[in-house]
Amino acid sequence: FSTEHKNYTKEVNKISWNGATPVYDIRGWRVGKDGIKHPLKGLSLKREELIVLSDLLQSIDLGV
Repeated sequence: FSTEHKNYTKEVNKISWNGATPVYDIRGWRVGKDGIKHPLKGLSLKREELIVLSDLLQSIDLGV
């Protein structure tokens, strides 16, 4: 999942480093003038943590 604005994107990715258990990464990326994406601060969640966050978000009344 990704949203884009001029030179900035916010993405949710499932990633794994060195064969470890995959995590879900929510992070902003700045696209430099050279076209290369540079990571900004983000949050990495294990599957179980993402499930808890999903349940919490579903319980919030957004008034829509």
